[in-house]
Amino acid sequence: MGETSKSDTLVYVVHGLRGSKKKLSELIALLEFSYPDSDVRVTEFAHRSLFSSKRATEIVTEIIEEIDQADALQGFKRIILVGHSMGAVLARRVLIEASGTPHYWPEAEPKTSKREQALAHLEARSWAKKIERLVMFASISRGWSATHTKSPLQSFQWNLGGMVGHLLPSKRRPTLFDFRLGSPFIVQTRLRWLDYCRTIENRPQVVQFLGTKDDVAPPNDTIDFATAKGPEQFIQVELPHSSHSNMLKFYVKIIADSAVAEQTVARRDIVQGVLTDDLEAYEDHIVKREWFSDELPAPPDADVDDLVFVIHGIRDRGFWTKKIAARIKEHAAEKGVNLVSRTPSYGYFAILPFLLPWVRRQKVEWFMDQYVEAAAIYPEARMHFLGHSNGTYLAARALNDYPAISFKRIFFAGSVVRRNFEWAPLVGAKRVEKIFNVVATADWVVAIFPYGLRPFQKFFDLGGAGHVGFETPVPKALYQMDLPGGPIGTRDYVEGGHSAGREEELWKDIANFFVTGDVIAAGKDNPFFAPEQKPIWRFIGKISPALVGTLATLIIGFGVFSIWATGIGLGLWTAPEWSTDSAFWSAWFEMSAPGHLIVLGLYAAFLRFMAIRF
Repeated sequence: MGETSKSDTLVYVVHGLRGSKKKLSELIALLEFSYPDSDVRVTEFAHRSLFSSKRATEIVTEIIEEIDQADALQGFKRIILVGHSMGAVLARRVLIEASGTPHYWPEAEPKTSKREQALAHLEARSWAKKIERLVMFASISRGWSATHTKSPLQSFQWNLGGMVGHLLPSKRRPTLFDFRLGSPFIVQTRLRWLDYCRTIENRPQVVQFLGTKDDVAPPNDTIDFATAKGPEQFIQVELPHSSHSNMLKFYVKIIADSAVAEQTVARRDIVQGVLTDDLEAYEDHIVKREWFSDELPAPPDADVDDLVFVIHGIRDRGFWTKKIAARIKEHAAEKGVNLVSRTPSYGYFAILPFLLPWVRRQKVEWFMDQYVEAAAIYPEARMHFLGHSNGTYLAARALNDYPAISFKRIFFAGSVVRRNFEWAPLVGAKRVEKIFNVVATADWVVAIFPYGLRPFQKFFDLGGAGHVGFETPVPKALYQMDLPGGPIGTRDYVEGGHSAGREEELWKDIANFFVTGDVIAAGKDNPFFAPEQKPIWRFIGKISPALVGTLATLIIGFGVFSIWATGIGLGLWTAPEWSTDSAFWSAWFEMSAPGHLIVLGLYAAFLRFMAIRF
């Protein structure tokens, strides 16, 4: 239908990555047939280009403004939102924002929600109540991930794209990056959907079409299954012989073979049956929740009051997280508090990848996906966090980048968060109630590596809070260092190294902190604490930037030198004249080619050890 048609129904279609009106022609024809006399609109947005850098929130704003104009001109009686892949996520966010769902967090804070500011000015639209159905084809509701790829080459490409996206300035990042698993836009959308479902009584039906051959969109997104009370709110329909792209093919071509023709007609009949409410046409293809019982968690439990995340750090498989979580739950049961825990693991994390900012942020995105899943299962629970080492970074970075999340109480041990992290705005916005940081007497890991990178803090985004504590640029009325009643506290010092703050001697006190909010007391009743830090590690911490620089120079320099020397040994170039003046260098450069290759192999093994094990 054209722009000037007078109809009661607006069908607004949002295309996916590299989509266009031409590519959706068969879907448009089916929609026009299923909704006679409707106004079917497809606007070609920026994400039709792989290199577009327009933020997803800006696209959502543009869609809302377009529907504003269309509804003002024609006064539609009902609206159907349709989206494919990324477009389905955008369509869902349009529904959320247009409905005026209350904001339970400051989504326009300048330091914590830059990607969301485009939506901060939006108000409820009258046409939102006219939306009868959200139809999603292969929606990537949880976002895409390199782990979802089907080949090593595709995985490499997606990982490379993720690294480039993290390194580019936010204004230059591809639009596709906003739809990554755990990205701020995806997490904000999913958490706001939970709020939407809690606050909107008569919400439209959500339909998800998934192809049996689709290897991009996962079939078991928790959000819709967790929030829907029946088929009137959500149905998932399976399309046989359909992939992520060909599921939008509904009409038989003359040259098509009989099998393809039969599959295409069957696909069309199912989709048309859903659109026209012909239950007999699609009831055999409805996917029921219980069919995913081996992968989906239990139904939502609104009786849980508190949830504690316990997240491990680097060079750690996290077995201790389950042990300390059990102690916290035991103490909660004694106090009559209905508390549960989540102890997910991102696997062993060596120190070399830990130093790469984009790798750490991938872990943050992983954690945010875990957070959303927990919020869907326990809708009334207050979230808490216990983190060690890299775990502390996950919480701090998440609070900084995702304004939808909050933690009532936070306990840090061996923290690698920067000293000047701004807790005050988070406490003031009631996104954090209390943060307690434990500093060890001999934490060489934090003293040397994260704290040693402080001259390059802007790039690495690491610090030495586990070695020197947090500094306080805010009034002491808010930041009461070492005072039990303050929202931000520290305990100097726990006897031991990097893992001292999570040792068994503290489990009882840690459990009490999460259950009652009482901080850990030092003194004669708790001999595990020491009056001062080890002088040697205080000194090491002060000179750690020089140590890190020297270590990096030696490692990189030895690698460059070994490659150069190997080239000499293989006869690719000649040894320098000065090498003849020294017996050592002469012997080194005159070493046989196999000898040089062995040295180079040992160097490669060292790098592999740093990247995988150390």
